Amino acid sequence: MLTAFLVLAASCAPTARPKPTASSTPPEDTPDVTRAKAPEEPEARWVRTGRATRVILPLPEGTLVLMGGRRALVRADGSILDEKVLTPEPLDGMLAVPTPRGLRLVGYNRQALYRFDDPLGEPRVLVEGFHVGVANPISKVGAGPGFVAVWDSYGTALLLDVETGAKKTLAGWPDVPPTDMLFRSMDEGAVVFESIGLALTRDGGKTFHVPDADKPEERVYDFDLGRRGDRIEAVRGDFRAPIDFADNRVGAFARRVVDVARMNPTLAWIEATETDPIELAIIDGSPDPRGGVLVAVNNMAARVDPRTGVALEVAWNPANVQKDTLEDPRWNNVVACRAAHLPNRGLLFCPVDIGRVETATFSVKGPLLLQRAERPKLSGQHSRDVAQRPRGALVFYGHCASPRAKDASVEGEEPIVLCASGPAGEVKPVRPAPHLYYQGSGGLEGVGALEDGTIVHLKGITGNYVDLEWNPGAPIPETRFELFSRLTKPEALPPLPFPEGAEGPTEVLGSIEQDEGGALHAMVSLRGEIVHVRQPLSGPATVTPLPAYSARFRRGRGVILGADLLLSPDAGVSWFNAGPLPKDPAYKDATLGALPSESGIAMLRWLRVGWGPAAPYPSDPPPPAGPPLAVLAEPSEKEPTVRTLSCARRGRIGAAPPLWDFSARHAMYDVASGAVPTVDRRFIEEVGVTQGADVIAGRLEAFASSDGKTAERWTLQVIDPRETTGNVLTWTVPAPPDVPLLPDLDAVVRRGNRTLFVLFHNHGDRLVYDLVLATPGKPPRTTRLRKHPDGSFVTATLGPNADEPVVVNTGQYLVAWMADGSLRNVAALHGPRNVAEAGIPGRKELPVLLDGNGWAAAQTLPLGPGANAAPPLPLHGWTLHRPPTSGGFWAMPTCRPGASGMLFRLMERNRGIVLEVDGVKSTDPSIHALYYEVRVDKGSACIESVDVSLEEEEALPDRPRPFGFVTAHFVKKTAHGMEWGDGGSFVRMACTLH
Repeated sequence: MLTAFLVLAASCAPTARPKPTASSTPPEDTPDVTRAKAPEEPEARWVRTGRATRVILPLPEGTLVLMGGRRALVRADGSILDEKVLTPEPLDGMLAVPTPRGLRLVGYNRQALYRFDDPLGEPRVLVEGFHVGVANPISKVGAGPGFVAVWDSYGTALLLDVETGAKKTLAGWPDVPPTDMLFRSMDEGAVVFESIGLALTRDGGKTFHVPDADKPEERVYDFDLGRRGDRIEAVRGDFRAPIDFADNRVGAFARRVVDVARMNPTLAWIEATETDPIELAIIDGSPDPRGGVLVAVNNMAARVDPRTGVALEVAWNPANVQKDTLEDPRWNNVVACRAAHLPNRGLLFCPVDIGRVETATFSVKGPLLLQRAERPKLSGQHSRDVAQRPRGALVFYGHCASPRAKDASVEGEEPIVLCASGPAGEVKPVRPAPHLYYQGSGGLEGVGALEDGTIVHLKGITGNYVDLEWNPGAPIPETRFELFSRLTKPEALPPLPFPEGAEGPTEVLGSIEQDEGGALHAMVSLRGEIVHVRQPLSGPATVTPLPAYSARFRRGRGVILGADLLLSPDAGVSWFNAGPLPKDPAYKDATLGALPSESGIAMLRWLRVGWGPAAPYPSDPPPPAGPPLAVLAEPSEKEPTVRTLSCARRGRIGAAPPLWDFSARHAMYDVASGAVPTVDRRFIEEVGVTQGADVIAGRLEAFASSDGKTAERWTLQVIDPRETTGNVLTWTVPAPPDVPLLPDLDAVVRRGNRTLFVLFHNHGDRLVYDLVLATPGKPPRTTRLRKHPDGSFVTATLGPNADEPVVVNTGQYLVAWMADGSLRNVAALHGPRNVAEAGIPGRKELPVLLDGNGWAAAQTLPLGPGANAAPPLPLHGWTLHRPPTSGGFWAMPTCRPGASGMLFRLMERNRGIVLEVDGVKSTDPSIHALYYEVRVDKGSACIESVDVSLEEEEALPDRPRPFGFVTAHFVKKTAHGMEWGDGGSFVRMACTLH
């Protein structure tokens, strides 16, 4: 077949062949796509996909699973029983809700929550999203004892009886919103409470307890709750932590392991990959000579039946090197592998890391067994760039031979070359590699691989790369097919006769194919139209305009989207009408695209499985029985009330430092620290006035020791705009010997005349924090904390007096650094969504605030010797507070003189407040940061003071000099501001918040 087109031999030149001619007149035998018959293949079927794939739970009749959002039962004999009635949209998940009469099944997506009395039968709508899928969709669903919890996109939970739909309240539960819950029986369940974290109950919610943990530090991670059989687990990506209700304990997170030897292959595939096997078979599968299609995701490969989704056999991928650290959990990191069958073996290219693709080989005749291989290897920069032909032949960018000396790059890295397979399946580099254009969706889009190792592309195409000088509407440049291989020089065919008046840019849609007679076929997009190009071995080339808005060739198949769906099973030789295009309620206005393969066609959420004749896609599913029992609330469109910090000037205090001028600021630091003895040994790290954990500026100078790797001393400096002196405070301390030369200055915190510098560096898998507490006239004190690397930073607060501690929130504990130098864990923070705030500590007690969404709880914890790190639950001793109006701290009233209670310094960014001075509002619409001092006493709260930091404002001739910082203390009735720029002043003010 193909040897008549091009004969390749190492010892001789290719045989001569007739030169093709060009013509724009279609031959008389051009197929009539409106009357051609579908191929005589098994009937194709339409399948919906695009949503969740996972194992739900075992049932007597089989194991309930979701496959692309479709319900199915995997039976003991390995067969699959599909759902009987479609839901209006595929599902994102299913849960088993315990009731006194047994488990009830619910399924959900963004649009609705359904109850299923028959696992595969008709759905009953329990909840609908408001303005389905747009304004307020469903974001999460949980199972409680006899009820289902539905969270909307704003984090608000709606609790409904699973039988009646009646709203429920959590009587006797902690008065804190739950953010996740999962019960396995009416008694035993796990709940994640906002700001508190995971809690377990064994009596249906009458009492809750914070569980012990094998690794307490792991509870700082954000996680979900999941169910595997009868077990509830904490879930984070590929990692699971078992929950033991009897011992009130959470185990350590470990990567889930799927025992393929003891599991049904289909269940093993779903459990390990959470990927719809039918969808993957069509998009990335390679037909296996023994039947089925080979697919692979991450760490598993399978041979599947694309018509049913049954996995015939599965195998682990040894080329996939997994990371086993919890801080890299591979969140939803499902990466499909590129599979290819060559005459002598199979190849699997699997992306396993950024820029890295590993290769595995397998036999095309024996059982599925993967073995790691060094070559050929796909380049990580071109992980999707594989041009492939059915029954063998492929082209890609990567590494397929030992590099030659002249190929080596300056950096010594192995060069990326163009690789192609030959007639016997060997893969070797093409040298010299031709210049191929690139397209964002794939570097080899518009390239064809022929069975004998020949590569073909269209030379002259303009749209497959970004050409900034291309002028739309300009004449199309000369375009022609070019063929080349490892053994022959490139050969260009005659130019293509595009229709007269056709305009560019031009783009190849999909690959270039070759039919049984050797003719080349390509879909080309011109400006405003798509044409089908057919170039035979001899005779004229034809260019046929198509009444279509999308078309594509891929892997020997073709698809045209227009008024109907037109399909070609033979690389463009013949076409048949497959009926109207499928509709998708969630994408009513979207333009359909189609991706053909040997197994079928993928288009949006529809899969056409097979290439035979098929009934039209299923009509819209019948509406579920009865109206929905509840609808999520309509989201409020009201903007929060904007408050104004209104101030009036009361006179100049003195000169202010130009903090927002980098050069001037550092000149001030240098003057205060003195002369620098050796400039090349000096390194600087700074935190600016609008950064960090407080509204002050600080600098760290590190002076290198003789080894040049560590520092011998640090000079620490601070400028505090809350003071009106404008002075630079300076301290010098010896640097710890095991700290890198220049650690990060994370924050500078001040209270009274005490300053805390927070520095950190990485040491292995831990963050190491060095705290330096400095007071004028006293030598600085230092201590060290080691923190688990959960990605967040330490926050700190301190009292103004020398006998009061420094309190640090590490994400796991509130740690008090006492005046005697000891460290004490004051409170255990159980996360993962913990937002505990430490207040201004006293000598013997520490106020703690749990700040939630529309609620807060406060308590004073002891700091004395022997005090235990108490968990928040069951909230004994905590005072709950709910703001009288919606909003955050800015919505609270200001404190009256004599206000008492716990004091907290809290921050909000750019929310609900504007600055006005002498009746003129700030020109900066976004206040950079707000720092509130909030008093909490007996369930009420008020604002004692506020600090406002602004970005640089524009100075205008008709308005006063702008301010960069304003602080107001409402109880003391004091306020001042700091003007921008060199020559600015501290200004005394009178301020009100209204």
